[in-house]
Amino acid sequence: MRYGALNPVSDGVQLAVMEDDRTLLETFAPMKSREASGLPDFVAKELAALHLNIADIAFWTTGAGPGGFTALRMTAALVAAWTLEHEKIKFRCVPAA
Repeated sequence: MRYGALNPVSDGVQLAVMEDDRTLLETFAPMKSREASGLPDFVAKELAALHLNIADIAFWTTGAGPGGFTALRMTAALVAAWTLEHEKIKFRCVPAA
């Protein structure tokens, strides 16, 4: 099973992808102000480099704080939208602390 994680931090977003107990990807995207609009493209590009797409990730985790409220809402809303489009994808929000 493949897992993805999006964790908003003060200066960007951390992205990780795992398959079972093996880490496939750990990366960071600096995002300030309007750069956050590039988050979906950033995730898609990183997944494509692994020959994956959103539907290939069965379970997403997003950080639920502490952190900037806008960044927390953005990552949670993005992953929630993916789960609406792909019913088999599950997600949760967990405290990042």
